Amino acid sequence: MPALLEQLENGSCVALVSDAGTPLISDPGWRLVNAAQRAGIIVVPIPGPCAALAALCVAGLPTDHFVFEGFLPRRDSARAERLDGLRREQRTIVLYEAVHRVAETLAALCEAFGADRRAAVARELTKTHEQIVTGTLAELGERLGSSIPLLGEFVIVVAGAPAAEPDEVEAQRVYALLAAELAPDKALKLAAAVTGVSRNVLYRLTRT
Repeated sequence: MPALLEQLENGSCVALVSDAGTPLISDPGWRLVNAAQRAGIIVVPIPGPCAALAALCVAGLPTDHFVFEGFLPRRDSARAERLDGLRREQRTIVLYEAVHRVAETLAALCEAFGADRRAAVARELTKTHEQIVTGTLAELGERLGSSIPLLGEFVIVVAGAPAAEPDEVEAQRVYALLAAELAPDKALKLAAAVTGVSRNVLYRLTRT
């Protein structure tokens, strides 16, 4: 890296090229950009094919909000911990995965998110053998190795978690605890704010 910075400081132009699509997406090239910026060197982006965005565009899942998670941890315990943190994520989730780990990753996603969660598997994007397959996590896992060959680089796109429905029973419990210490109107307002159940609904529930 110091040699590249020296060339840049001497007026040379340096192009950062990646064989995996757009540079800096889930690769360490950002360190060179960071070093160049710290040295006062102008960095200019040139758009190129990006597997994450290409897969997202054809997955048939919401694209207005999404989160890119890159590669999940390799160790089972660390991967399970990461997925547990994403269990309630309502944005569409985009993951990269290597061919030799894609089967166990889909199995882990099934366990963490449920077999019926909608998803897409994209393989070899923008290449000759490009393939995009949609279905549930369980269906995609079953098709691996048959109609989805274990060849190439994979992107997995997973639907976000559905919005949680407010728990009316829990809302009544919270209201009862607050009402023991506060005026009814104050308890009602706070219970509605904490639980997500509307104030009008909660009022009716506490009067039945």
